[in-house]
Amino acid sequence: MKEEKEILEHEIYLLKRQREPMLQRLMEIERSADRSARRALWSFASVFMTQFALIQYGTYIAFSWDIMEPITCGMTLGDSICAYLFWIWTKRPYSLDGLREYFFEKKKKKLIKKNAIDYDNYLKTEEAIKIIRGRLKELE
Repeated sequence: MKEEKEILEHEIYLLKRQREPMLQRLMEIERSADRSARRALWSFASVFMTQFALIQYGTYIAFSWDIMEPITCGMTLGDSICAYLFWIWTKRPYSLDGLREYFFEKKKKKLIKKNAIDYDNYLKTEEAIKIIRGRLKELE
């Protein structure tokens, strides 16, 4: 049993060494994808805040509610159509989490492909490490 533990620990060490460079690049990619997703969320938020500001300006300063009501309905209809199309296209809810997740995954996949990272190999290495750790726990 002791010999098997040593062999398994050595295999974990080798697998960790193998994945180390890829792990560092993936961490950089995830940071970049997170920044990109945050920018996209801020873009969505700025559109909604601009709409709100324009409605307030039009209602209370430039025009009246009688003129702004159909414009507001049109903007709401446009937002609803965008939300529905996002849901149809991505199969994710039109929420902050859904938007962030979509833009994060999209950028991450693009950067993984651009950097020619074998992501499947990385996932298999992670799974192998989990299996070996499980076997080590069984031996203890």
